[in-house]
Amino acid sequence: MTGRRPATYADGASAATSAHSGDAAVAAPPVTAMAVPDAGSQTASPELPAENSCGRLRPQPAKASNTAPCQILPVLNLGYHLDTDATNTGGKPLQKLDLTVGHQSFDGIGSQADITAATVSVSYDNGKTWTDTHVAHTGCGHFEAHWKNSASHETTPWLRVTARDTIGGTISQTVQDAYTIG
Repeated sequence: MTGRRPATYADGASAATSAHSGDAAVAAPPVTAMAVPDAGSQTASPELPAENSCGRLRPQPAKASNTAPCQILPVLNLGYHLDTDATNTGGKPLQKLDLTVGHQSFDGIGSQADITAATVSVSYDNGKTWTDTHVAHTGCGHFEAHWKNSASHETTPWLRVTARDTIGGTISQTVQDAYTIG
């Protein structure tokens, strides 16, 4: 993109620009608070105990100030560890997925809401039909899913994963051609 320079914005104003892609340098302001009910309070809201069920402390709201605090939205994210070889091939009759569900965080600040559920479905026909897998909650945002590799060799199944947390957050993600059946 000749003639265009990357720009970085903070609070709606240009913070830095650079003539070279990837060279934008910005000093990010420190995170002072997160979005929680009753953000002006010094104590945790009754809906958000100071510690979640996995023993992680929840960040407490900052004191009210004249400037708006930075807020970390409670965005869910997914981490996959699919039991495949170096060529992304699953050669076993029973396929396994270790799934981690969590929240976006910065320097440990972000939602600590408990993850309440996850589902995994598999499709062997490019998303036309779906089969639910067996999913076990193994603790603190970790799940293990199992299903039979019932399609023919060289098939590339699709995976559909959904999850939710205690504050109503949800995520749904479809991974096309997630692996190859060997």
